[in-house]
Amino acid sequence: MIFNYGIFDFDQPNFYLNFTKGKLYYKLGTGSYEGYKRYYYREDRTWREHVLNITQGDKQSIFEFLVDNAKPENANYYYNYCYDNCATRMRDVLATVLGDRVTYDYSFASDSLSYRGLMDKYLDHQPWGDLGIDICLGAEIDQTADGFHYQYMPLYLEEALQTATIQNDSTIVPLIAASTTISTSSEQPVDSAFKPIHLFVILFFVTGLITHRGLKYHANYRFIDVLLFGVTGLLGCFLLFLWFGTDHLSKYNYNLLWAMPLNLIGLFFLLKKSKPHWLHIYFLSLGGLQALLRSSWEYGYLSRFIWRSFL
Repeated sequence: MIFNYGIFDFDQPNFYLNFTKGKLYYKLGTGSYEGYKRYYYREDRTWREHVLNITQGDKQSIFEFLVDNAKPENANYYYNYCYDNCATRMRDVLATVLGDRVTYDYSFASDSLSYRGLMDKYLDHQPWGDLGIDICLGAEIDQTADGFHYQYMPLYLEEALQTATIQNDSTIVPLIAASTTISTSSEQPVDSAFKPIHLFVILFFVTGLITHRGLKYHANYRFIDVLLFGVTGLLGCFLLFLWFGTDHLSKYNYNLLWAMPLNLIGLFFLLKKSKPHWLHIYFLSLGGLQALLRSSWEYGYLSRFIWRSFL
């Protein structure tokens, strides 16, 4: 029998609205072991099995807990990428049933990465997804994760269990009694041919060329202003919505320092024939801020300063 904390239903009421708002409603589902096995083979997925080194009484207690948790009135929970997902739920089941008899060796977390840093390790072949995460999720995921919280990543949960011990009566033994690789995926990760860096380099040189022509021939290429300030302004409005209107991990998003909603107001007055006197001050200040960001963001100085000031 399989207990799966990673189930969600597209047909649940207001699914897409709740998804947009970050209210990801997951549940514990059950299924046939053989059915899952056939599905994993069909999907060409890697599947490793670990046998817990626990007593028959512990097995019964875990089974009864899961059966009770799978009841319709208990099965649903609000999914969170980092704090409450289908990996942490497995860890928490063991903590609830076995208590402090389980001891973890957290040496695998000695690199002290943030939640974002842990995500980045597994996004090398998904640069566009990585870009979306870096833009949309805020400084909450830039906090350093300890060994306990590393386990929101399934592979680190696996590593934690493989190095953990459990006290059975007066004996301390490894938590994992045996491990078996049932199937190994034949699919190899494929890098994206066109990456975000390619897009930004093209935009940089195209914008530079058009700006140069504008200065040289005294031409006003307004569409550049519309694209630059329109896109960043709209993106800023979207980031504000994620921050204040959803439960996604999008608070304290410092991308708002370059994707400013105020750019829409600046663009509106920039396109008018009669421009207010304060407009050039706004654009000079904006340019100075971008220079400051460029010189400090890469090393994290500015983001750490702002995060500490909020705390």
